[in-house]
Amino acid sequence: MDALAKRLLAWYENHRRDLPWRRTQDPYRIWVAEVMLQQTRVETAIPYYHRFLKRFPTVEHLARASLDEVLKTWEGLGYYARARYLHAAARIIVASHGGELPHTWEELLALPGIGPYTAGAILSVAFGQDVPALDGNAGRVLCRLFNVDQNPRQSAAQRRLWTLAQEVLPPGQAGAFNQALMDLGTLICTPRNPSCGTCPLADLCQARRLNRQEELPVRAPRRAIPHRDVTAGVIWKGDRLLIAQRLPQGLLGGLWEFPGGKREPGESLAHCLEREIREE
Repeated sequence: MDALAKRLLAWYENHRRDLPWRRTQDPYRIWVAEVMLQQTRVETAIPYYHRFLKRFPTVEHLARASLDEVLKTWEGLGYYARARYLHAAARIIVASHGGELPHTWEELLALPGIGPYTAGAILSVAFGQDVPALDGNAGRVLCRLFNVDQNPRQSAAQRRLWTLAQEVLPPGQAGAFNQALMDLGTLICTPRNPSCGTCPLADLCQARRLNRQEELPVRAPRRAIPHRDVTAGVIWKGDRLLIAQRLPQGLLGGLWEFPGGKREPGESLAHCLEREIREE
């Protein structure tokens, strides 16, 4: 474990990605970045990160803003529940924590939208605590290093991976180590065709020794992509236009849309639109 940590940290020192949230120790800015990076590629998140922090430079600014302002600033980044949770958590932080992001595991997990990975990232990177942070990239690296022959999305595999992540963590260097694991998964230990020839941990990797790099991590069967037919109508009179705000909960919560909805079996789009407008 010591050799693994030393090698990975040495590799990270020379190959770390220069990312804007790595140039700060501000827990708020690190938290915003981690929320944006859920379900979003780094290259996509960077301009939104700068724009969001220009508009809401502190947690107090975010808490004072309306949800509409936050959603508008988030517009285009997708997965809007992240923005709603960020806004709700900011208001709790200001009201109950004096405007300071909590620095305990339990308090962070109690905030909307913060799960184990985000809590681990904040505690290790922003507060220097010896806590693992296990995202998809880090999980993939550990699955291969230790030949974890289980679907990492299953609870038993999750428990094992979190245990391994804690065991390999070098005391006092958790923030750098967690980010090194993520970078290794992004740059070297990729989902397909990993670059084992340039990996600093190649001779320690059980999957490579067993020639199982492409088999691990175990992948769950792909779910069928749902398909729905929807319709919408543009209704206006003079300079007035009819739009509706979606409920805060659920898909695209809190966003605005033209009236309409999902077509029922055997229903034409025109009849669907008439029915939806009457219902709404």
